[in-house]
Amino acid sequence: MKRIAALIASPRKGGNVDILTTALLNGAAEAGAQTEAIYLIDTNVRPCTQCEACHRPGASACVLADDFAGIADAMARADAIILATPIWWSSMHATLKLVLDRCYSLLDSNWGNFKLSGKQFVLIAAQTQPDVSMYAEALAKEFAVYQDWLKIRLVDHIAVSAEARGEVAQNAEAMEKARRIGRSLALGDRPSLAHE
Repeated sequence: MKRIAALIASPRKGGNVDILTTALLNGAAEAGAQTEAIYLIDTNVRPCTQCEACHRPGASACVLADDFAGIADAMARADAIILATPIWWSSMHATLKLVLDRCYSLLDSNWGNFKLSGKQFVLIAAQTQPDVSMYAEALAKEFAVYQDWLKIRLVDHIAVSAEARGEVAQNAEAMEKARRIGRSLALGDRPSLAHE
């Protein structure tokens, strides 16, 4: 059974990012996957201080005592990880950036082994700007840079424009794409890399 973990960075439960992520997780669950949704707004993750304690000999984890360890464990258990964020001020929500920065502790001191290597990643991004190529698509391209370095696979992304709360539920194409990606991840297929 595949495991899929979603890190939801939107502070608006029931908002556009949450709706799309739920559709993806529902598609995965219907196809037999075990799913987990982590609402980052409900977690306490401190900023990385670049203390380098995680890279000292014998170190195995970040030394900051907060909720990151549980999030890292959920990502490590998952076969696929969904990163879901609204676009605020042209980039990802701060709660997701905090988690990604702390993933530095998952990279060994030789910069050669990342504890999430081989995982499939899907990015979900929603913005109010009508032209999704301005921010959401750019964020997907930015994240794709990490693929070779960290040996992860950004297998797909969903980028939508939605201004009103819950508006994305009326976007049949985006909702179906989310469900299709979820099913595909659950069945072990490689999702389409088609861009909106």
